Amino acid sequence: MTLVITEDEIFKYLVQHEDVNMDVSENIRGFFSELPVNIFKNEYYILYRAFQFGYKYKMNISEAHLEQIVLSNMDDLLKDKNVDMYKDGETRYTENERSELIQQNVIGTYHMLEDLDIEDDVPYQGMRFNLKLYVKDWVTEEYAKTLVAQSNILREGVTYNGRMYKGVEDAHAHQQKKYELLRTLLDGDVGRLSDVIDTSVDSVADVKRKMEEEVFEIVAKTGIDPFDENYPLSKGEMLVIQGGSGAGKTRQAINIAHNGITEYKKNVLVLSLEQKASRIMPMFIAKHSTRYSESQSEWIADRDIIHQNLNEYQKIRKDLILDDLLSNDAYGKLRIEGVNLHANDVRSYLEKVWDDGFHFDIVVLDYIGIVETDGAERYNQLTEVVNGLKAECKTFKGEGFFAVLPNQLTNKAEESLAKGDYDMSGTGGSETAYLKRGADYVYTVNQTEEMKQTNKMEMILEKVRLGDPIAQKVNLIAFQGQCLYLSDEIEEDEDLALA
Repeated sequence: MTLVITEDEIFKYLVQHEDVNMDVSENIRGFFSELPVNIFKNEYYILYRAFQFGYKYKMNISEAHLEQIVLSNMDDLLKDKNVDMYKDGETRYTENERSELIQQNVIGTYHMLEDLDIEDDVPYQGMRFNLKLYVKDWVTEEYAKTLVAQSNILREGVTYNGRMYKGVEDAHAHQQKKYELLRTLLDGDVGRLSDVIDTSVDSVADVKRKMEEEVFEIVAKTGIDPFDENYPLSKGEMLVIQGGSGAGKTRQAINIAHNGITEYKKNVLVLSLEQKASRIMPMFIAKHSTRYSESQSEWIADRDIIHQNLNEYQKIRKDLILDDLLSNDAYGKLRIEGVNLHANDVRSYLEKVWDDGFHFDIVVLDYIGIVETDGAERYNQLTEVVNGLKAECKTFKGEGFFAVLPNQLTNKAEESLAKGDYDMSGTGGSETAYLKRGADYVYTVNQTEEMKQTNKMEMILEKVRLGDPIAQKVNLIAFQGQCLYLSDEIEEDEDLALA
């Protein structure tokens, strides 16, 4: 194995070698599955296109095939920005001379690949290993180029396709666009880019396999039967819980997160932008007290933990409950961080936590409306955060996660809810519109002062990405101090209009 991974080390597995028992078609299939985005130039760009042609029509590319493909596409190749062989330099070639030289170069490279040794006993695995190393080095080099280009756009301006790009906004947009591709390749998230079902190529078996690869992994439930029967929560999804001040948004999020930890052994990351971690942990302890004991008299309220209003017996129980939550091998793990986050730093912070060794399945961001932004750019930056989180739910580190986003409603929306006007989602503040667009589920919690006196609450399912909500509004018995919500009854109202 060479120390420096080159294109040769990858493409040699795609060429049929004499006296080598190697399934080239399987290698090519794996190659395009692993790397659906072309990152090559010149002769390897041409080879990539040729093998792509063969992959489409289920044929191995021989030397004769390659020669014909290059000849047939030569006019396009001479103009292609990815082919600059014999274009610039001291010697000025005519188009005919350049065509002949390109043809000779590509065929010569093919011959060289045929003569290279196959080191690995499992050819495809060898190519795959080399491919990952090559991509890593390529990403490093390309990102360095991106930083140079960003600097040029920022200072001098750069013309692309007849348009001038200059200034902070254009420089940032260029860097973000390029970074997304580089990060996707580096993280091994290429499934997002190669999620294609093409019936002109795919067999019935291929389509079935691709559909079976779409795993629906349940990671948590709300604990509210009418919703959970129809809408269990899975990785790759984003749930928004909106409500007024003190309505129980955070506690509902904790309720779901605790369910993921204890029922599905999932790891939960809570990023609290509003409260310290020491204010969030008591909610988990209080919630766990309802699991630790069925007797309501044994439950502990989070406010009593925070305000240190526990008697000696309750203090002992609190320690036992905490020990069980933290040390029980049947449970997942919990990490709570009280942080100030800027909109541009959400992704990098998730990476930091992951790289620290805490691999989360559920992320609670409490709450999205107080993510820091840059003045007039607030709407655009928050929109990018939501769109980014939606993508990360499916692709982050090749694993994805389930996101829970509590969101504050405006006073106007609260007033509408108090009057029984449930068609109020459009009045939920500037964040509501794009949150609702990106979310798979949108729940609204409502608790008037009168409801609080009788431990009542309403939860309204405003949006389900696939289809209409079945159970739209559920009346709850709410034990807010323990983050516990039990179904009271389903209210069926044909006049209940939900946008």
